[in-house]
Amino acid sequence: MTLNLVKTGTKRTKRVKLKKGAERKELNDSIKMLVDYATFSGSKSGHFYYANISKLINKMAGVDSKATATKYQMSVIKLLESATRGAILSGLAKSRYYKDIYSDVKTRIINLMELI
Repeated sequence: MTLNLVKTGTKRTKRVKLKKGAERKELNDSIKMLVDYATFSGSKSGHFYYANISKLINKMAGVDSKATATKYQMSVIKLLESATRGAILSGLAKSRYYKDIYSDVKTRIINLMELI
């Protein structure tokens, strides 16, 4: 009986991790599109967007390490990552200047944190 509970819990944990991983991958893909767009537009430091955006999200959520983050902090990170993805995709769809897209990302993150 205990063995079945452990196995079920393990499967559920794996499903949750896979879902979170898929959501993070979508953000990574959108940041990669921004990096490629910035590089194509002439940026020589577009590759820093991934690190800068990730650091900003973690800082605003009050997280030093995701391994020690609380459930609340992880939900805030998820919300900020979703907003970031939306800002990037919206800016790319409108062919906005890459620096303006990054500025929109920062503004959206800061505005969301003021509401939380």
